[in-house]
Amino acid sequence: MKPSIIAAVLLIIVTIIGSFLGTSHLKAASIIAPTVGSLVSICLYFVFMKWEEKLTK
Repeated sequence: MKPSIIAAVLLIIVTIIGSFLGTSHLKAASIIAPTVGSLVSICLYFVFMKWEEKLTK
């Protein structure tokens, strides 16, 4: 589980840096929207991972 958490944190950091570099004008929405999308994806990943763990026990 620890490598998954480290990977999730790195994904958020890369998303934020990519949002800064990929926008021509710094608006909050240009940075927040991709970050929120990544957070939702990470949450779904962890939910499905826990669900699979519960099913295999």
